[in-house]
Amino acid sequence: FPSHDITRPRMHIFGNVERRGQWSIPHAHQGNQLVITYYPKVVRDPEEPHPFAGRMVFHNPRFPQSGFWARTEKLYIPIDNKSGTIVVFPAHAEHSTFPFFCEKSEKFALVCNVRFTSILEGEDASQQYQYFEVLKNAQKSSG
Repeated sequence: FPSHDITRPRMHIFGNVERRGQWSIPHAHQGNQLVITYYPKVVRDPEEPHPFAGRMVFHNPRFPQSGFWARTEKLYIPIDNKSGTIVVFPAHAEHSTFPFFCEKSEKFALVCNVRFTSILEGEDASQQYQYFEVLKNAQKSSG
């Protein structure tokens, strides 16, 4: 039975480049607790026809009730991701990006998923349950 130091977060870092016509579909970073996104370079052509072009947007998590056609609250919360912007958010927050429409626009992002739990990708449910039991027993004995 492997032991894991749950005081040390695990991080997965990757890069993403988006240019004309490219975008990220709505998603969340399941299995992680925190996401840190850094934009070292964002070039937004002033001729972009849409105000959200190239922007990361968070989706309103509230489910539409009856009368959804009359909703007045925002469905998207846009982030003005300029060069040098860092965005930190909970990994369960659904988000996406809007595409660029102009040839000169492009965006570079470095994304870091942070996991504070000891559960690793590919572990089955019984392994996860064992880790939680070990954690629960450790908490009982220390308190």
